[in-house]
Amino acid sequence: MNSVALPQSAPAVKAERTTTTAKPFQSSVDDAEPASSVNSHSFAKQVVASTTPVNLREDVSRDVQRKQAALDYPVAQEELEYWSTKHKSDLKAYMDTHLGEASDFMFEKILQQNDLLDNPLASDTIEDDMAWRHKMEQQLTDLIWSLNTDESLSIESLVCIQKQCEITLMASKPHSVARMHMEITSRTDQLGIIKDSPSPISLMLENENFWMYMRLKFSAKFQCVRALTLLTRFCFFFR
Repeated sequence: MNSVALPQSAPAVKAERTTTTAKPFQSSVDDAEPASSVNSHSFAKQVVASTTPVNLREDVSRDVQRKQAALDYPVAQEELEYWSTKHKSDLKAYMDTHLGEASDFMFEKILQQNDLLDNPLASDTIEDDMAWRHKMEQQLTDLIWSLNTDESLSIESLVCIQKQCEITLMASKPHSVARMHMEITSRTDQLGIIKDSPSPISLMLENENFWMYMRLKFSAKFQCVRALTLLTRFCFFFR
């Protein structure tokens, strides 16, 4: 098997110590304001925007998006928030067991700009999402095992929800998990993976096992395009 270099965008971190290995686990013109009044209001908005901290503006925007998601997909948003809180706790417990003293540091890296575990947004109804998540989890699992050539590689976890999938892999050979990440993300057209999905996060343990966390984002339009394609073929067939 050819050796594959690790992605430069996701350097591995050396763990200081690890525990023993164990297997885991969406108006009218008359009413218009005078020009001077409109301009002053616009200027005031610009001043507020320029003086408001970037993080605060992002938090406000995210909160507005969450409220909108709760209106559009109330059941799905409620389930997603519950799932995210529980999954975050389960993931931390798993990392504490398997990554040793590096667990806290790696967990903080995973949470950075992670919209699956931090204020997630539903983008589909719970019925459609449940059908999609089960199908995608099976597709990714089958793909990994069909491509794998390393007997030491294991899927520690693989879960999909609301057009995102989280995968954690473990192997004794670093290039095995790095190659698997590249193989999966190269299939953007086949799976509908968004090309700017986050970079993987990896860790080299003292026992030379290599652990990787990856998060994949999927296009909401992918299913629509495929559905339209199938519908077009169906209609053409019955002409």
